[in-house]
Amino acid sequence: MEQNKSMDAGRSGIVIGRGRLAAVIALVMSILILFSCLEGIFNKSIYNDLLSAGTITKYLLSGSRAQDIIFIPLTLVLGFLCILFLKRPGYKILITIIGLCGNFFYGYGLYAMQGQYTKI
Repeated sequence: MEQNKSMDAGRSGIVIGRGRLAAVIALVMSILILFSCLEGIFNKSIYNDLLSAGTITKYLLSGSRAQDIIFIPLTLVLGFLCILFLKRPGYKILITIIGLCGNFFYGYGLYAMQGQYTKI
């Protein structure tokens, strides 16, 4: 019990009070990612335009669609965990939220830096 008090006091470890802000931001992020994934799956022209322009290969097209399909349940889990954390804060839930957010940043960071999807 003493260890939890010292962590909440901000002396060391994770501060649950600041975790609430992170959970709200992650909840908004999960909603945006869900819409992005659904658009990637149901709007065929998003990836097909890149394929017809020769920007990406069929291999990358299937990988991008597979990532969208895999991210849909993960965004639902992230949204659920964010709501659960806002109702009952806990360290394990917060660490899981941070881990899922890291997964999404990595996945979409590849899109931004890879070169096939951007002109940079």
